[in-house]
Amino acid sequence: MEFIQQRSLLFKKIVLNHFIINYQLSITKFVNNLNIHNKNLIYVKGNYAIIHNKIVNLQYNVKLDETKYSLMMILYKNIKYKEPNSTGDQPNSTGDQPNSTGDQPNSTGDQPNSTGEAILNSDIRKNIYKIFHNLDQKLNVSDVMIIGRKYKTNNKIISNSLGCYCTFDVLKIKEKVNISKRNKNVQTEVSLVKTNLRRTFLLNLKAYINQHGTEFNTIYINNMIHNSVFLDVEYTNDIYDDFSTFPISKDNSMLFIIGLLRIVKNECCYTDFTSKRLTYQEEYRILDNFLDYISNNYKNNKFRVTVFHWSHADKYIIEKSLARYPDLQKKYDPTQIIYVDLLIILKQTIDLPSYSLKYVAKELLNLRYDTDCQNGLDAMCSIIQNDIMLTNNEMNIHNQDLLSLQSSKDIVKYNKIDTTLLYDVLIYFIKN
Repeated sequence: MEFIQQRSLLFKKIVLNHFIINYQLSITKFVNNLNIHNKNLIYVKGNYAIIHNKIVNLQYNVKLDETKYSLMMILYKNIKYKEPNSTGDQPNSTGDQPNSTGDQPNSTGDQPNSTGEAILNSDIRKNIYKIFHNLDQKLNVSDVMIIGRKYKTNNKIISNSLGCYCTFDVLKIKEKVNISKRNKNVQTEVSLVKTNLRRTFLLNLKAYINQHGTEFNTIYINNMIHNSVFLDVEYTNDIYDDFSTFPISKDNSMLFIIGLLRIVKNECCYTDFTSKRLTYQEEYRILDNFLDYISNNYKNNKFRVTVFHWSHADKYIIEKSLARYPDLQKKYDPTQIIYVDLLIILKQTIDLPSYSLKYVAKELLNLRYDTDCQNGLDAMCSIIQNDIMLTNNEMNIHNQDLLSLQSSKDIVKYNKIDTTLLYDVLIYFIKN
């Protein structure tokens, strides 16, 4: 998390400097110093700032009430947003120049690509809600704007962190859920559903697999486990950005571990394809090995290979990475694979407060991770730092790669646990 915090602080500093330098703003430590007539003051605290709406209008060519302020949240993440209309058209693009008011123009040279509403997770929504209402008692704050590194919609990706005016409606925040009460209800639900879990799970699994044109019957179930692969991948996204192209966010995403588990003679056999360094040459190598693995182990199967994974991310990352290499793309035959997202099946089967694999392992299987790496974010940050140290030779070692480092070995162990848990979850619901 220290790595994320460092990048987040750097991103916040660069974003704030853009506004402070280009609009000649002065920072104030006191909210009460802000007033409608002095638009050249900005209040900064943590990862948010309060900025005069006139500055926002100039930067994004919008028309906010210039007798009020906006709460500006700076989030070091890729923001999902929806267009301001319900027709599914492309976001608005004004194409107009800032008003000629004598103020400093938008220094990026780019006009805003779009406006839209941010789609944020519940923790961030509640935090913004709390900040907004605390400020609203002291200051007339009318709008909330979100600045992230990238903005994603179904239609496009905007990599310019200052090129999208992304709003957030605080009135849509729901009341906090009574977590303790909900947990008690979940325990009751689990005990009540247990007698019917297997049937419910199999029905949901059948419906999912039937979408692929495969007949789900007793023969298929009996052969499913031994004809399956349990897949978990680790990858880096654009979280490490040196901001050399700011405000354009670079995409340095890369696949670095493909973990696979299959059952051979009732034994779990784990295989990992891990990059020696964070390079596209190494990504190519592990993808090629993955394709050979599938082909060599399942080429004589009567059934298509069933690949179980957790969430859409694994399949998406595999296919996104393959798209970089035309020869591997030709080698890849998705018609021979049935991807089964166990997360979707589980959500349809049982109601839980959380559907993270870590939570499911603890609550349903009574299993815990015994690795330093506890999630995909840990894995990504650790592997990036290891690669940077090797590049800079900070450990005074030569001719070594990521696989030689203990923290990298810990990530591989974590990946093995994830693939094993996929198998354990499947068995839990089938045999319960």
